[in-house]
Amino acid sequence: MPVVAGRTLDAHFARPETPEEILRLNPGIASADKLEDLPDGSTLWLGRSAPIAFGSGVSVTSRMKFKVVHRPPEMLLEVLEVSQEATGPAIFTALIEKMLPKVSSRTSMRQSGDSLTSDAYLELELPIPAWLPVPRGQLEKAGPPILERQLDTDLNSLFDNLCASWS
Repeated sequence: MPVVAGRTLDAHFARPETPEEILRLNPGIASADKLEDLPDGSTLWLGRSAPIAFGSGVSVTSRMKFKVVHRPPEMLLEVLEVSQEATGPAIFTALIEKMLPKVSSRTSMRQSGDSLTSDAYLELELPIPAWLPVPRGQLEKAGPPILERQLDTDLNSLFDNLCASWS
């Protein structure tokens, strides 16, 4: 079994502070605050994304309430609620706010021997006003591969960050 920072990987993953460390090192989360410990041993967190800039001075920031279940060798992060805030010129933020997606997301991690694996699920429902000329078919076809690449990029970055932190 590999040794990371003087510990085996399973001992490192089993530490009580591992969920907070994973949230802190997650490239999709700019900040995370623990809200409460639940009776079942899980925890509730409030996370914020870094603002996403859309040009013309418009940006969107997401706030996510999520539950973390850490039962080594497994961990589950599940988004319970998402709200988004658009800032910038009112004419653009009004349009953006009409199109903010509904988000459903779960990420599970499992430590086994000398490996750490992850599975992620992400679903976005993007409301597009009928009056907006958007090619829905093309968007529905192109969207899933783009989201999958972004998930892969984020998870690979998270694992790189964990390896750097734990070595």
